[in-house]
Amino acid sequence: MFANIVTYYWQLDELSAASQRLVAVLDSAKGPEAWRAAYRALLHSDDIAATGVALGVFLYEQSQSRWGFGNPLDELAEEILAQARVLLAVEHDPAVPVRRQPVVQAAWSSAVGVVDHLGDATDLPRLVEVLTAAVAGVDDDPDLGELVEFGFAAVGRCLGDADESTRHRVAAWLAGLFTDERRPERLRVLAIRPLHDSESDIPHGQEEVLAGLLRHDSIQLAGAAAWALVGRTGYDARVREVVAAWPVRGVPAVVDEVRWAIADADEVAEAGR
Repeated sequence: MFANIVTYYWQLDELSAASQRLVAVLDSAKGPEAWRAAYRALLHSDDIAATGVALGVFLYEQSQSRWGFGNPLDELAEEILAQARVLLAVEHDPAVPVRRQPVVQAAWSSAVGVVDHLGDATDLPRLVEVLTAAVAGVDDDPDLGELVEFGFAAVGRCLGDADESTRHRVAAWLAGLFTDERRPERLRVLAIRPLHDSESDIPHGQEEVLAGLLRHDSIQLAGAAAWALVGRTGYDARVREVVAAWPVRGVPAVVDEVRWAIADADEVAEAGR
């Protein structure tokens, strides 16, 4: 319908007529100034779906920035994050699974993708609420969508600048998920990933809980725990011992990530001698 707009979670033909006109203006805008003005009009629309489409445009531009072009919307980052928080605050009906509330799911999915790139520690309380609602009643892997995957990724980003009490509180919530044997394996792995921090050794209080998973029967879970602990003071040697016993081939990708992290650390240590 619109040649240059990627919307991700929203169906353009379901937008109101006014919102479709805003999208059409953006789609046909000529020149950076006209495009930026059209984008801001869409972003600040009173229609939640139009705002969601605008967030999708940001996410698309962000995905393209890996090719070295940069994101042309970076200068609007504060406005975009503010609108993402508006969508993240959309209320759901707790009596109905989130996956059966398409507007809520689309709003939250759009929002967590943006928070994953732009958010900070102040977003953690709402992220915890959203993810708690999103995983309620989930008992198999097919129920896990991008809302859950990107939501946990956003938690990982936002933990980076959290204060000690917030970091410990969120880590304890994550541990409640990844130690629950009733939960799908994929969900448990996703709940571990926010605790991986390659740039910091700051404790979060759940290190021993993670260490207890290093010899789990599921190599996916054990690998995720190892990835979260590799390089951490007091745990690196235990991780190396476990990883050395794992098969070389036919292992999950996370095992290779751990091995690469160990190899990188050894290379840095060797260079420093």
